[in-house]
Amino acid sequence: MSTATLERLDFDLADLAAIGPELIDNLNAIRNAEAVFWSEIQQGWFVTRHADVAAAFRGDFPLSSERLDKIAFASIPEAEWQTRIPLLTTGTPS
Repeated sequence: MSTATLERLDFDLADLAAIGPELIDNLNAIRNAEAVFWSEIQQGWFVTRHADVAAAFRGDFPLSSERLDKIAFASIPEAEWQTRIPLLTTGTPS
């Protein structure tokens, strides 16, 4: 797929209210085009297939989860991580 086409698929996760119900369609389009997709906007990876997500969490992909807690969990106070997102906090390499 061309770089221009992939650039059109990129979107800002910080503006989910504006994306609304199109979120799933956008993620499906990314998965269909390139299941492991570098987002210039997010400065991070979209990993859109379950098997790839599991492989990434196992460390099978050379993807970094270093910023995951700072970005994905930013809206949840760190003191609440164990009660609100225990599987993500224990299953994500630190």
